[in-house]
Amino acid sequence: PKPLAKVQPQTPPPPPVTPAPKAATPTSPAAEKAYNEGLRLYQAKKYQAARTKFHQYLQSQPRGPKAAEARYYIGDSFYQEKKFAAARVEFNKLVLQFPNSILAPSALLRQAYSYQQTNQQTNFRVALQKLIQSYPQSPEAQEAKRLLQPGAAAR
Repeated sequence: PKPLAKVQPQTPPPPPVTPAPKAATPTSPAAEKAYNEGLRLYQAKKYQAARTKFHQYLQSQPRGPKAAEARYYIGDSFYQEKKFAAARVEFNKLVLQFPNSILAPSALLRQAYSYQQTNQQTNFRVALQKLIQSYPQSPEAQEAKRLLQPGAAAR
């Protein structure tokens, strides 16, 4: 069979920074500071330093109000550095730990793109199918359907 042309996925923008819902356990000022500093470093493209701060937040607030966002930014920071295997692991953690998060569909799509970037076409398609099955109403599922169409890789 003819190999598929490699699609350069459009890099979706990071998720909007929205106020998190109130958590059962209040966030400590130190944890909040670590998250905010991680976000500042991420936006400045200082990804390794940002990951350190997000990990500090997750250590003290593993189910905190911004835990899913911290996990997403860790994954995306690896993705931005083209460390696709590490990115996939982090995006998978987000989906497993926070399946109801608004970021879960985006994490699955980014996981699929990570497979695509390393020429793992079978895993790319499986991740897209999982996204469609798990979050059928999401905009990311619509994108996944488009990517799975015959000839989509040549677009």
